[in-house]
Amino acid sequence: QLPDNRILIGTGEGSFQMGSRFGHLASKGKGVFLFNPADASFTRLKGTGPSCNSSAWANVNKVVACEADGVTYVFAATKGGLYRWTIESEEDWNNAPTEISTSEDGFPVYDVAIVKAHNLVYFSGDSKVYRCSSLDANTALNVSTLKSEDGVAIFEKSHRIFLAVSESN
Repeated sequence: QLPDNRILIGTGEGSFQMGSRFGHLASKGKGVFLFNPADASFTRLKGTGPSCNSSAWANVNKVVACEADGVTYVFAATKGGLYRWTIESEEDWNNAPTEISTSEDGFPVYDVAIVKAHNLVYFSGDSKVYRCSSLDANTALNVSTLKSEDGVAIFEKSHRIFLAVSESN
């Protein structure tokens, strides 16, 4: 939910594969929407309409937002990566989001969490945890790969890692 009580809605089921086998079906989404409860209107955010099953916006796994110094930052974890909107005025909703790049672009991002006290963004995908050094950073670093004691990756590629952040400093 945004500071003005509007709600961001990400659509699509990102935890399953697109396919026809039972147990592997996924619901294709239609992007990210801004819902205004004052007039019950939905508006799809620019650049988030999926054009095919391979589109990042067909599977939006999580949307989070925070406000810092009068700027609203919105992050979307999608099938194709992490995206950010920087909203300083109402017109900024018309801008397409910025893709946050990593050294290994093109993997699904399943979760995203903001540590507001330190203006950090953490996100997970491809069995790794990444960190953006600030809310407006355009790149991220791999800060953790889950491995067993013998150095082997614990999860196969693209398994989900959930993140949780405490409100304390």
